[in-house]
Amino acid sequence: MRGVVLAGGKGLRLRPLTDKVPKCLVEVGGKPILAHILAWLKENGIDRVYISLGYLSEVAVAYVEAHKDELGLDLEVSVEEEPVGTAGGLRLAMQRSGDEDQDLLVVNGDVLTNFDLAGFTEAFQAEKRMGALASIALKEEVSPYGVVLLDGTGFVHAFEEKPVLRGVWINAGIYAMSPAVMNYLPDKGSLESDVFPKLAWEHKLAGYRMPEGVFWRSIDSMKDIEEAARATQSAGSWS
Repeated sequence: MRGVVLAGGKGLRLRPLTDKVPKCLVEVGGKPILAHILAWLKENGIDRVYISLGYLSEVAVAYVEAHKDELGLDLEVSVEEEPVGTAGGLRLAMQRSGDEDQDLLVVNGDVLTNFDLAGFTEAFQAEKRMGALASIALKEEVSPYGVVLLDGTGFVHAFEEKPVLRGVWINAGIYAMSPAVMNYLPDKGSLESDVFPKLAWEHKLAGYRMPEGVFWRSIDSMKDIEEAARATQSAGSWS
């Protein structure tokens, strides 16, 4: 599979960090998010990667050029001339790659994880034989708040800090895709709202539940940066 990193967003919630660098270059644990993602893709055997860029693309391009050798991947960039959304950015990257007959591993440019892709990609091969054109990695949701537990009389009997919400699954921003998904990609639009609902309606979208214990974090706030940085100090986390 070849990889595509969707890194065109502005990262408004991370201002002022994103005033001068794109979100994918915000550092977590002393290293840009993009560097973490590329290292993870390489560890999972994906050595050819397209990076879809938009906001402050010139800064990201300069970073890729300066660090290409140490990143150790076959890297290309696809720059949006105007904002086209995740679906439009993916379409441009596929068109410019000149290699539209391979499956894709697509990841949002703000996701940090140590998710082992082997089971995910193997499952997708089986799902394609059943008509799937794409598969979404799913992460069991964790409550952002502590939970208060009540007994039958209305008295508080326990507190649980940020529990896993069993049976509630969220889009983890990691996708396996057949090249045929190109037929569903608009020139401008969102994968989440413009593409995946159509695939789901046609019964062509699979879901893969990440196993328990996988580290996963979407970097959307200063708190996410702090908590993910602390995770780098723990054995078995991402690096």
